[in-house]
Amino acid sequence: MRFRLRVLLFGLILSISTASTYAKDPTTPVIDPDHGVYGVPFGATEKQLTEDLGAPSGAIQLSSTRRALIYGNKNAFIFRKGVLRGLVVSQYTLDHRVSQGMEPHPIVDSMVWTLVPGIKEGMTYAQVAKLLGRPSSNGDYLLAYETESARVELQFAGRQGFRGDPESFTLVGLAIESSP
Repeated sequence: MRFRLRVLLFGLILSISTASTYAKDPTTPVIDPDHGVYGVPFGATEKQLTEDLGAPSGAIQLSSTRRALIYGNKNAFIFRKGVLRGLVVSQYTLDHRVSQGMEPHPIVDSMVWTLVPGIKEGMTYAQVAKLLGRPSSNGDYLLAYETESARVELQFAGRQGFRGDPESFTLVGLAIESSP
């Protein structure tokens, strides 16, 4: 009985410390489609994001209810009705020429991100498909999937003439849209 209680207590402490570390560390390179981005939880306000990551490189009003805060030239944090609901990571968030003139962001651009369940920029389509339980997938420029509370689109760059070969496509970006 004592052993079970200790194991239960240890598990509870571990889960609390993991959750609090995620919430308090804005420099974590982890992107979790069901929880948040770089330590900032989905549902955070623009003020909360800027307190954690600093001032954005720019802002774009996408519609009457959607706004993007741009960090460096690769990350766009998407806000819907004032709360964080998405992320776009791309080789260039804006036009290539505009992006070339932007200064890198000291926190976000220096990170090598990891998307839960262990997906990293530069992985091949075959590696990503295997992690997602799609080992027989043909290579392509886009791989989309749903999580408990989000839709994730992974963007790949491929070599011309190799369509269908999952080893010839490399992960270059992602887009996440979190549901409230």
